[in-house]
Amino acid sequence: MTFSNFSFLESEFPILFNIGQSAEFHLFQDAVTCIFKIRQFGERVKVKGINQLPEKIESQYQSLKSKIDQLPQTVLAKAFRGELVGQEVREYVRELEELGMVAEGVGIYNKLN
Repeated sequence: MTFSNFSFLESEFPILFNIGQSAEFHLFQDAVTCIFKIRQFGERVKVKGINQLPEKIESQYQSLKSKIDQLPQTVLAKAFRGELVGQEVREYVRELEELGMVAEGVGIYNKLN
């Protein structure tokens, strides 16, 4: 399995991670097993008294949200500095623009004649 929505649990709560990952795996293959796994997950959280889990999720959410909020300014700054694309891409775009101008010129010339 590639990415799991429960990955953040892997280091501190590996059993919860495994149950959650299993629920994801069975989601579209076997809905009954998926529901069973989600119930197991909920029971394990309740029995183990994992009170810090909501706070951990909230802190990770806030951290990711602040990174996302900063992303547009970072992307814009890189764009203005010309750092988003490599030199090859810039040259290719420039050639396309030049070809477009030539094509426009030919089109206008043909309309006039």
